[in-house]
Amino acid sequence: MKVFVTTLRAKPNKIDELRAICVQLATEVRANEAGCAQYTICASDDPDTVVFVERFSDDAAIEAHRKADYFRTLGRKMGEFMDGAPVIQRFTQISQE
Repeated sequence: MKVFVTTLRAKPNKIDELRAICVQLATEVRANEAGCAQYTICASDDPDTVVFVERFSDDAAIEAHRKADYFRTLGRKMGEFMDGAPVIQRFTQISQE
């Protein structure tokens, strides 16, 4: 299982807009991507930060996710409210559920 932890920082006073788009994206992913085992949006202790926890079955599932129209469209929309580039950490899951 491929795991990503992605951190987004919102522009000043734009966290609500950023969160709303993130939740919309998570809804689309869960409805349309069988290869995605988890797509969770989390609030951080930092009130201007959103964290994604994502788990994909394999590289093909990751590629399908990146190519999805809603991912590209909502990603561009998120960019309007982000303060800088996302910080993406990549992992391979080694424990069982």
